[in-house]
Amino acid sequence: MNAKRLGRSCGLVVLTSIASIEVCAGTPPQHLPLEAQWCLSSDRCVLLEVADEREEQRLGLMQRPALSELRGMWFPFQPARPLRFWMHNTLAPLDMVFVHQGRVMAIEAAVPICPHLPCPSYGPNSPADGGVELKAGEAKRLAIQVGDAVEIQRLATPLIQSQQFEPRSPFEPSKSSP
Repeated sequence: MNAKRLGRSCGLVVLTSIASIEVCAGTPPQHLPLEAQWCLSSDRCVLLEVADEREEQRLGLMQRPALSELRGMWFPFQPARPLRFWMHNTLAPLDMVFVHQGRVMAIEAAVPICPHLPCPSYGPNSPADGGVELKAGEAKRLAIQVGDAVEIQRLATPLIQSQQFEPRSPFEPSKSSP
C-alpha cells in the first residue's frame, strides 16, 4: 500500500486494551486511499479508507478536518480483541461504529475531540474485530443501529483522495464517454 501517506509520531494512544502507542502533537494527518465500501443499501455506500497497518491505525483521523458524508475509516483487527479508541489530536467529533462478526455491536455517537491529555477512551466492553469512524451524526443520519449487518467490501481499484468522483451505488453502471 505504497499510495498511503504516513506521518511521524510521539505521546500515548490506546487502541486496544493490550496495546498502547506513542504520538506527537505535530504529527501530520494521513490521507489513505479509499480502498473499501460498506453498502447500507443498493444505493447508499460509505467509502472507506482502510487503516489495516499498525502505523495507520495509530494515526487514524488525527489532525484531519471533519469527514464528508458517506466517508469513513475502517480499522480491521484480527483476531477480535477489546478495542478502545480516543480522540486526542482529532479535530472534529466522530461517530465510532464497532463491529464483530459482521454485525454492529456498539455505537459511540458524536464523540467529542480531546485537545488536552488525559483523554477518555471509547469502545465496547466485548471484543470486536473492527471499527468504523464516521463524521459525527452520520450513523444517525444513515440509520445505522446495533445489530445491523456489516459487510465491508474491498474496491477493485482504490481511489486516491484527490480524485474527483461522485458517490454511487456499486450496482450502477459507470459513466463512459462515447
